Amino acid sequence: MHQLGFPLLTLPEIFRDNFFYVPDYQRGYAWSDSNVDDLLQDILHLMRVPDTQINHYTGTLVLTKPKEEQRIPRFGLVDGQQRMTTLVILMRCIAEASEKLDADRHRYLQETYVIRGEPGNEQSVMLLGKEIQPYFSRVIIGNDSKEQVPIEYNSHQALLDAKERITNWVAKHSKDSETFLNTLVNSVERRLGFLVYSPQDIAEVGIMFEVINNRGKELSELEKVKNYLIYSCAKLGAETLRDQVNESWSQVLRYLRAARRTSSQDESAFLRYCSVVHLGLSKSSSQDVYLWMKNNWNIETALSSRDEKQEIVKQITDFVRFMEPASMWYAALFGQQHEGIPKEIIDALEDLRSQNTHASVMPLILAVLIKKKGEGEETRRLLQLVAILNFRVYVAQGITLRSDSGQGDLYELAKAYYHDVWTTLLPDYAGEVKVDTHEKWLEWELCDFVQKYSNNEALENSFYLQEGGYDDFYHWGGLRYFLMCYEADIQPKKTIPIDRILLGRYEGKTNDYYSIEHVWAQKNRNAEGQNNRYQDQLTKRRLGNFVLLEMGINIASQDLDIEEKLVVYSNPDQPTDLQQVRLLEKDAEMALQEVENIHARYTKNRYYDLYSQICNRQEERFVEFALRRWSIDGFICTDHNAQEEE
Repeated sequence: MHQLGFPLLTLPEIFRDNFFYVPDYQRGYAWSDSNVDDLLQDILHLMRVPDTQINHYTGTLVLTKPKEEQRIPRFGLVDGQQRMTTLVILMRCIAEASEKLDADRHRYLQETYVIRGEPGNEQSVMLLGKEIQPYFSRVIIGNDSKEQVPIEYNSHQALLDAKERITNWVAKHSKDSETFLNTLVNSVERRLGFLVYSPQDIAEVGIMFEVINNRGKELSELEKVKNYLIYSCAKLGAETLRDQVNESWSQVLRYLRAARRTSSQDESAFLRYCSVVHLGLSKSSSQDVYLWMKNNWNIETALSSRDEKQEIVKQITDFVRFMEPASMWYAALFGQQHEGIPKEIIDALEDLRSQNTHASVMPLILAVLIKKKGEGEETRRLLQLVAILNFRVYVAQGITLRSDSGQGDLYELAKAYYHDVWTTLLPDYAGEVKVDTHEKWLEWELCDFVQKYSNNEALENSFYLQEGGYDDFYHWGGLRYFLMCYEADIQPKKTIPIDRILLGRYEGKTNDYYSIEHVWAQKNRNAEGQNNRYQDQLTKRRLGNFVLLEMGINIASQDLDIEEKLVVYSNPDQPTDLQQVRLLEKDAEMALQEVENIHARYTKNRYYDLYSQICNRQEERFVEFALRRWSIDGFICTDHNAQEEE
C-alpha cells in the first residue's frame, strides 16, 4: 500500500534560500488581536511541554511556483499568508530583542525570515502587495517609527497592532532572558509544522482561489470582487489592466478610510451602491456582486475569443474607473474631504451627512455627483431634493413600515438617470414646465415618489404620538438632525456645529457635544401617587418634550421641575447659545401663568396640564418648521400633483 500523507515542513525548511510574495488578488493583512494571541498561546504551550521530534500542525501553505521571468524567484502565497506574515513579524521582534544579547542570532533571524542580500541589494523575504509592502518594509520590519509613515489602509493598522502586540509579548516573557529567547526560537523553528502544497498550473490555482474565497474566511464582498478582478486580469494576460486595478483599488481603500467606512458591512454596502448605478444591477442581485461577475463575465470563454476578451477588459476597466470617483465622493460626504468642491455642493453634502440613514438614497447621490461631476446648480438642486426625500420617507418617524420601503424603485431611478434611459420612461405631462432633460425627469420622479410615500398629511402626522401607542421620540434616530435643522432655521446667521450635535454621548469628551433634554424629565414626579399615569408617560415621550441643550447645562438641570430648570437655563455663568432653549423658556413661562389661573394646588393634573401646554406650543412650531423645511414646493410636478389631488 502506498504511504499516505505529506511530511510536515518546519519554518527553516520553508524559508531557507526561498523568497515569497502575496498575490495581488489576496486580501490584505487582516488578523485581529485574538488571532495573534491564539498563535502566541500555541507557541507558549509548545515551549512548556517536553521537546519531541513531532511537529505541531500549524496550517497549510498553498504556493505557486516562481515565474521564470522573475529576477528573484518568489513563491506566491495563495493561502496561508496571514499566519506566515505574523510569523515573519514574530521573528523580526525576536531579532530586535536579540540584537544586544546575541548578534549572531539577530543576524541569522534577519537573513532567514526578514531581509537578505548584499548591502545595497537587500530584498524582503516576503512581499505583501503593492499598497501594503511600503508600510510593511518601513515600519513593521524596518526601522521607521509609526509617526513617520501615516496609516492609509486597515491592513496597515492591523500590521501595526500585530507588531506592537508581539513586541510586548516577547518583552513580557523574555525580560532580556537568553533562556526564554533560545527556547522560543527553538520551538518556533523545530515544533511548528506546515503542510505545503504547490498547484501544477494556473487552472488549478483558479480552483483553489474559489475554494479559499468561499470556505468561511471573513472576506467582505469588496475584497472578493477585487480578488476576482485581479485574478481575471492575470488569466486574460492583461498585465496593464491588472496594474490599473491595483492602483485604483488602493485609492478606493484610501478614500473609504477617509470616509470612516471600513467595516466589512460598510465596504459591501459601498460596492452594492456602485454596482446598482454603474452595472445596472437590481436591488437583489447587488447583494452578491462577486457571484454576478462570475456568472456574467465568462473568463474561460474570453480566452478563446478576442472580441469577448476585449469586452470583458472594457467592462472591468469601466467599473474600476467608476469606483474611484464614487469612493472620492464617499470621502467628501462622510469624511468631509471638501477640497476643490463648490460651497453650495459642500452645504448639500453636509445636510445629507447629518441624516442618520442613507442606504435607500446612496445610489442616487452617487449617480448625480458622478454624472454631473459634483458641480452646478442642477447638482445642488437634485441633492437638496434627495435630502428632502430621504427625511420625509426614511428619517421621519413611522412613515414607512420598513427602512427599505421603496428602495428598489429609487435604485431603478438612479441607474436609469445615470445611463440616460429616462426618455423611455418620460411621463405624460402637459404642464407649463417641460420635462426635457435628465435632471428635470429625475426631479419629476423624485417628487412623485415623495407624494406617494410621504405627502404633507403623512409628514405632519409623523410628528405626533398616536393614542394607545408606545413610541418615544427620544429614541427617534432623526431627533438630533431635526433639532439641528430647527436651530439653524431660527438662527440663520449662526454657524451650527454639526458634529457637536450629532456626536454620541460616549464618543467625545463630556461637554463637547449637545445632548437631548427632556423638558419633563423621565424620572420627574414618578413616585407612588404622583404623575405615573399613562397620559403622563405619553407626554414625556412627545416630540414637544425635547430640545437640544449643552451637556453641562443638561447635567445641572436633569430630573428637575420646569420652574427649577428655568433657573438653570438662565444662569449667566453658564449661558446657552441655543435659541430653541430661549423659545422654550418663553413657552414655559406662559404655560406656568395659565396653569396657575386654573390650578390652585400642585396636583397631578396641574403638572400634566403644564407640560402638555409646553409640548403643544413646541410641537406647533416644530410642525410649521418641518412642513416648510422639507417642502417640495418649487420642484417640478408639485403643482401637477396638487391638481390631481383636487
